[in-house]
Amino acid sequence: MNIVRTSLFICCAVAFAACGGVPTSTNVPKKTVSTEQMLADMDAGHSVGDDDITVARFRFLLDQLSRRFPENRARIGDMTYVAQKGLRQDGISESLLTIMEGLNKASQSPQSRGRKYAEYAAAYSTIRANGLSHEKAVDALFKAMSLVPQR
Repeated sequence: MNIVRTSLFICCAVAFAACGGVPTSTNVPKKTVSTEQMLADMDAGHSVGDDDITVARFRFLLDQLSRRFPENRARIGDMTYVAQKGLRQDGISESLLTIMEGLNKASQSPQSRGRKYAEYAAAYSTIRANGLSHEKAVDALFKAMSLVPQR
């Protein structure tokens, strides 16, 4: 009885393996998660669908910002996260979307050409750490970057 059971098991295992078996990392395509999807997931605190409105908003903002600044989409997302993390260490809670929206607005002056997103993110974090609200920080950043000559 054990020989029959073992033989049957081996036959089933061979047949199962021959038809593809259990998916492995070599035969299952990995889904690449976009920067906008990762940002939306982090902002929500859980995975959101790729058709979620925040994914579309992050996509729009990343498109805008990556055209305006030399940094790529992934780098812009990283720097936004770093800015948020720094704000949290200062006891300030702000969503990634709000930060990115604000930096998009603050960088719409003609003087933003040739600047880096990193400059805007660092300046925003510093202004917020000094006690200004998001709206006032964005306005101050817009005005300050409009006055400061480019390097």
